[in-house]
Parts: sequence; structure tokens; C-alpha cells
Amino acid sequence: FVIQLWVMKASFTFLLSLFLFIVKRVTCEAEGLRACDALHAAGPSKVVITSLDIDGTLLLIGSHQKIKGHPAEQFKIAMPKIPAYFTGTGDLMTALLLGWSNKYPEELWKASELAVSSLQEYNALSCEELPFVSSTILFSSAKRVEIIFSSLWEGI
Repeated sequence: FVIQLWVMKASFTFLLSLFLFIVKRVTCEAEGLRACDALHAAGPSKVVITSLDIDGTLLLIGSHQKIKGHPAEQFKIAMPKIPAYFTGTGDLMTALLLGWSNKYPEELWKASELAVSSLQEYNALSCEELPFVSSTILFSSAKRVEIIFSSLWEGI
């Protein structure tokens, strides 16, 4: 089982995959928030833990320490599980977080909320098309990704 951490420090963005058997196993929201605090102590001002499965609930936990040494603004977003297997969602989530964070640099909660919303919509639409596997799905999925990303850059 892997959690993905999206960490942003200054203008550098890193995606870290941490195996839970190496790191202390996160079994509750409070441990996730403490993990964010530990990462802040190492330097990054923004931390997002994605796809954290706690008691059957899928959570995103975020933390933004705007001023070093001050308490971070921390939040969680509960996400519905879609009963399907998807590939590339971690990469898409990272790209969406980066794009929305670029648009809302001081509002990590908003960027995270918009990224989750975009990803959930993409996955839900993909599920609707699963019975009709054909080349049109590949085209429409690619078109949907293009639409999602183009919406990120409107007004910039």
C-alpha cells in the first residue's frame, strides 16, 4: 500500500511515493496531520497527502504553513470511492494540484478541492464509458483531459 505525497517548496515540486511499511503507518487523520507537520519541519511549506484510505473512507489531507514557525492551515477532503480500477490517476492528480496551485498559490485548500473535483469528474465520466470500449473512448478521454487542463489556464 502506497501513499503519495505532493510537496511544494518554493518553485520546486516533488512527488514522493512512501511505502507505509517504511514510514510509520498512517491509520487515522491525526497521524496524517502529524506527518504533514513533520514534513513542514523539514522545509516544504505545502504538503498534500492523496488517496489515504482510513476506515473505508478515501481522504486527501493538506497542510499549508504560510509563515515558518507558525501553525499550518490544515484540511481534509473526503472523496467518494468509485468502484473501478484506474491507471494514471496519481500523475493526473499531481498535474491538477500543480496547475490549480499555480492559479491559487495562497489557497492550497481551494487548489486541492478543485483538483479532487476535476479528477473525480474525469473518473466518473470514464466509468460511464467502460461498457463501450473502443477507440472513441480513447479520443473522448484525451479530449476531456484537454478540456480540464485548458480550464486551468483561463484568465491567467
